[in-house]
Amino acid sequence: MRGTLFDLILLPLITLCFGLLQARRSERRFRYWLFGWIFILAGIAAWGFKGSHHWTNFQDHLRLDVLIAGPLCFLLSFLPPDTSWRKAITYASILAFPAWGAFEIGVFGSGSMRALWLIAVAQIVLQAVLYRVPSKIRFTAYWPPLAICSLPVTLFLLTVLQLGPYQIYTCILMQMLVCAGAYFVLESSHGHVSRWIGSIGFATWALYYAYHGVLTTHPHLATFSNQIWNMPKYFVALGMLLRVMEEDTARLKQLNTEYRLLYEANPHPMWIFDPVTTRFLSVNDAAVRLYGYSRSEFLSMTLYDIRPEAERGRLRKAFQDGRKTADGEVWRHMRKDGSIFFVDLTVHDVVFQGHPARFVLTLDITDRENLTRELVYQAQHDALTGLPNRLLIEDRAQQVLSNARRTNNVVAIFTLDVDRFKSINDTFGHLVGDECLKAIATRLQAHVGEADTLARTGGEEFALVVGNLSSEAEARAIAGNLVALFKDPLRLSATEIKTTISVGVALFPKDGELLEDIRKQSDRALYQAKRIGGNRAVFLSDRIMPELENITHIENTLRHALAHNNIEVEYQPIFNAERRICLVEALVRVPALQKEGIGPDQFIPLAEESGLILQIGSRVLDIACADVAAWKKSGLGMLPFAVNVSCNQLLQADFADEVLRTLDRHHLIPEMLHLELTETTLMKDYRQVVLEMTRLASAGVRFSIDDFGTGYSSLERLTELPITTVKIDRSFTNKLPGSSGSLGIVQAICQMAKHLGLDVIAEGIETEDQRQILHDLGVGKLQGYLLSKPIKPGDLQRDVKAGTLRLVAPTFRSGETLRAKISAIRAMANN
Repeated sequence: MRGTLFDLILLPLITLCFGLLQARRSERRFRYWLFGWIFILAGIAAWGFKGSHHWTNFQDHLRLDVLIAGPLCFLLSFLPPDTSWRKAITYASILAFPAWGAFEIGVFGSGSMRALWLIAVAQIVLQAVLYRVPSKIRFTAYWPPLAICSLPVTLFLLTVLQLGPYQIYTCILMQMLVCAGAYFVLESSHGHVSRWIGSIGFATWALYYAYHGVLTTHPHLATFSNQIWNMPKYFVALGMLLRVMEEDTARLKQLNTEYRLLYEANPHPMWIFDPVTTRFLSVNDAAVRLYGYSRSEFLSMTLYDIRPEAERGRLRKAFQDGRKTADGEVWRHMRKDGSIFFVDLTVHDVVFQGHPARFVLTLDITDRENLTRELVYQAQHDALTGLPNRLLIEDRAQQVLSNARRTNNVVAIFTLDVDRFKSINDTFGHLVGDECLKAIATRLQAHVGEADTLARTGGEEFALVVGNLSSEAEARAIAGNLVALFKDPLRLSATEIKTTISVGVALFPKDGELLEDIRKQSDRALYQAKRIGGNRAVFLSDRIMPELENITHIENTLRHALAHNNIEVEYQPIFNAERRICLVEALVRVPALQKEGIGPDQFIPLAEESGLILQIGSRVLDIACADVAAWKKSGLGMLPFAVNVSCNQLLQADFADEVLRTLDRHHLIPEMLHLELTETTLMKDYRQVVLEMTRLASAGVRFSIDDFGTGYSSLERLTELPITTVKIDRSFTNKLPGSSGSLGIVQAICQMAKHLGLDVIAEGIETEDQRQILHDLGVGKLQGYLLSKPIKPGDLQRDVKAGTLRLVAPTFRSGETLRAKISAIRAMANN
């Protein structure tokens, strides 16, 4: 049983080979095969070491046990893969009993036979117990080797055939090798070559030990033993390796079949292409259906042929950069009919027909991509105008600023706000207001560069970011153009609306380095533009402090005048065709401001913004009532008078009560009072305005529309309001007789008033020609410097008494008081 030098060279290589197999595979049998060959190698190698004479017998038997451990491991390798380690150790113990018995007899002599028989009985009992284990757990197919290689069989050979320990070892090896060969034949299902080579190897290996027993009686044949010994175990090793190869081949065939089925029948388009030439090497049926090309057409095309022109440069760059062209990216592909769709590609390197290739799995994500882009668009754009919103413009502004920092260019941020937009909403409703905003956005967008970003950032607020400017002068030119865009009215579906915008401008890097700072400065500039009247562009760097200081001065002067009763009223008469005074208009004057050349057209808008108009309006009404009452007492009679009313006054809940109380306090009847409102006033909170006007009109107060033709009022609303008079604005009368357009407007107003039963007053009459034209058009009441300038109340009383100014005879009913009317109006309001 000693090995040759050939064994000591080849067996380590075989052991190494099985070691590599075990390292790369998780199956337990490869571990058993590895240990088996290690034991065989150790058993053969041990024959080359000789110990002392006292230990020789012990060493020989120990080496034989180590040699037997090899076939024992081979037998254990046929256990099912799910066999637990505890059960595998039990089987190994049963199979190792004979070797232990032979070792004990060989070392300690035949005196230990009684103990061996006791062990044999215990083994039989153990096998019986294992046989009773439920079939789900026991391995019944493993009982043949347990029965053949059991200790009772060995004892039978020992006692009946009178064999020695060495012969017992031979029998044990024969039994184990025969069982292993049988299992090797029965278990193989993937090929015939490995089955027969391995089984023949096990059989001849077992026959060798039978033949070795003959050597004890025929020693002259021993010369061939080493050569015969070398061959069988190598057949076994070859059979094991072939089995692994056959199993791998069968597994690869199965995988190839499964992968081919998965590739061809997959519902998602797949293809394989050459990464060098980009030509298609293979495509599945789904790709043929999706792209519209036949399989033969596909195989004559490249990747560039299924991409639109805009994507080909991107694909070329991806190949140049060494990327796999797709992972995680969204691409656009093109069908045979030219339609474009979005795809998500998964790419892997493969070997196809022996050459490097790439496999591509395609997912059509057109619906998902369209939905994603729609959601992104909605998140970044204004739903009404379609312009970018604040989120998108901030992102683009950051990009423009980053580029400006590299190139040292100027960036301008414009904040735009529509002047008095609330009046449009209040007058025409929100639908017209929305249409107006869309028209404004369209007009602005048409004059914005492609590289610039215009956004709607709030209700009537827009923002514009312009980069790559070389100087502040360019930004100023753009700002001026933006304001000038709204010289002409907006043409809407049902009307025209004249509007203006205010613009605040801040610059990078002059007004700040960070976007947030620049935007705040732009908002600040916009506030200043609105503060000084709107319809203009203001840069943060503009020196507008004097204007702001002037505004503050005017407000402070108004507050001081109200606190110290320094508000005065002058009256401009309105004449009929006979040049008799039929009405006087009360005009507010602030002496402190009048000395500085600041008139009502300047301080009234500021008073409205600051809220002082409520006190001023109340004071003017009270003064006018006091003057009219004084004229009445002096013998001038009940002279009708007109007072201008602000929208802020009309929106006060107790405005009607206050007016009536003031009239009653001065013992004046409501029919004497005319309240003048501008068209703009009628646009704000229309329902509240109508309510207050109706309450006053019920008491007898009359209403007229001042500056008619310059605002947004509609004929429909004129019929809904208790209007008795319209005043033609001086902007039309001043152009007479030279302007045919103004003449046409005046004619139209006269015709409209006639059909609506309204009186007409023309203001701003400064020439006789104007008076004559208006007289010819049927305008019965005139006001202007040609007839009379505004005069103080005492002067008016003197001129009337002197006969310089003549009054129209009053037509009011005398003796009528307001007590009952006030009570009736309050009851109406409560109802």
